[in-house]
Amino acid sequence: MLELLLLAILLFVSTNVDDLFVLLAFLCDAGISAKSVIIGQFVGITALFAVSVACVVAAHTIPLKYIGLLGFAPILFGATRLSRRMRRREDGSVSTERQPSSSSALAVAVTTIANGGDNITAYVPAFSGHSKGQIAVFGLVFLLLTGVWLAAAYFLTRHPRLGPPVRRVGTVFAPLVLIVLGVVILRQTGAWQLVLGMLT
Repeated sequence: MLELLLLAILLFVSTNVDDLFVLLAFLCDAGISAKSVIIGQFVGITALFAVSVACVVAAHTIPLKYIGLLGFAPILFGATRLSRRMRRREDGSVSTERQPSSSSALAVAVTTIANGGDNITAYVPAFSGHSKGQIAVFGLVFLLLTGVWLAAAYFLTRHPRLGPPVRRVGTVFAPLVLIVLGVVILRQTGAWQLVLGMLT
């Protein structure tokens, strides 16, 4: 059991290090509540786990390029946030408006799935050699570590000393981080070629 737990922890950490920075970007966004980030992250991680298990059961994997199409989500979301920020600067106004929780949570969930699409290629072979009970242990560890990831990101953005500079920098760069993330996802998964093929 100890070996299984260590494997699950190593698998999650090695495939979700970049996700911590995505969480920081979302938590620095004044337009998104922490509740929405928490819900969206858990939904996203659960979806990735469920798809991986489904692939094991079906004995095949979803082509990565199709999952990579979700990379358009963070691009659209980041561009929208950047556009709103630029308009507020031009108007000289400060907005404290927050998006509805369902909308924000969905944006976080889709971004998590898009960013973790390549994780499926690591999860499927790892799950394939284990029983249903052992796969359930993987799922439990993933959920617990998702909580740890969220707690770490929340701590960094809310700490009395670290919080203000992290939020200040994060507010400026968060939309750009999401846009770059989306472009990287499209390129690394081959989804960009898929789109170009449809257009030509």
